[in-house]
Amino acid sequence: MDPETKVEKRLEWLPAHSSDPLHRIRNPYIMDLLEFTNSSITFNGYFYLDASVFPIERLLITYDYSDASGSFNVEISHIEITEKLSGKDTSSTFYDEEVGGHICFFPTEITTLNYRILQENLTNTEIEVLSKEIIEKELAIEQKHELARNAH
Repeated sequence: MDPETKVEKRLEWLPAHSSDPLHRIRNPYIMDLLEFTNSSITFNGYFYLDASVFPIERLLITYDYSDASGSFNVEISHIEITEKLSGKDTSSTFYDEEVGGHICFFPTEITTLNYRILQENLTNTEIEVLSKEIIEKELAIEQKHELARNAH
């Protein structure tokens, strides 16, 4: 590939987070995509899930755009995130005089997510069915954690 050719890749996640308490899905927020392979994603951003919840399933939407050919490609895959590796803290802070110290609103870090592809090239019907299944699994996990917290 010509070094002047730019290929842009953007990732999105389903099911999407919603203000509805029944759809509190936490997805990665990617400020900068650093590396993307068929088994891992490394990015600067955040993913506020504890390591104890993995593996978890998500639908990964990958957008590729090449400015040389003007081509645009979209792929939707059902993946299982098997591991989250936290790296360097990249959070930005600012000094707040009222507090008398530095404040960070959005802690960020270099994160690597290892995953495996369960299914590729999903249809709209498959996306809808899998999204509902993932939400149901997430709710069951959340309820289990809530029961454990209340038991103590």
